[in-house]
Amino acid sequence: MFKLLVCLGIMALGCTAAQAQPPLRLAEGITEISLITGGAFPVSDGLSQVADPGFSLGLGVGIYRSARTSLGGTIVYNSFGLPSEVEQQLESNQDADISITEFNLSLKTLFSEAQQAGYFRLSAGLFRNAISVQSGGTSATISETDVGFGGGLGYQFRGSGRTGGFVEGAIFLDLTDGETTTYFGLRAGVSYFGGAR
Repeated sequence: MFKLLVCLGIMALGCTAAQAQPPLRLAEGITEISLITGGAFPVSDGLSQVADPGFSLGLGVGIYRSARTSLGGTIVYNSFGLPSEVEQQLESNQDADISITEFNLSLKTLFSEAQQAGYFRLSAGLFRNAISVQSGGTSATISETDVGFGGGLGYQFRGSGRTGGFVEGAIFLDLTDGETTTYFGLRAGVSYFGGAR
């Protein structure tokens, strides 16, 4: 939680540091670069039995193909906490970490061309699932990479100049062997819009 608050504070400072300028009008060729943070919440039985809600950190890039549609990609690292019953099974010198890293291509479509607008996002790509265990001075990691996809709704707001922000909720389905791993992401971030005015 502390990491999440620090990330949100840094993002807020980035937005307020922008000089007062007319908002950029979105158009073909505009590039959006975003810093992403938020929370990750297990949904499927398999994940919720071994993981508690955690945090997300990532980076997104999108290129607008029109004033309302962008194509791009995201890399997001999701780290989940451990339930108390799992922690109790670990020895005193052991620690464990469960993570899912997304490497997604995405399509975002705005509902309007207004400075503040809702949107939906569809994404698909590779999901790296990893369990790391540290014991004393040694560590071991078991991982697998699977295909997955996601979708959700968000709200984008653009401030003065080329900066903006967003909030987004999305569900992700990671097609792991045996059972689909499902989790919900509640995310926020700041964006910089580059390209011709």
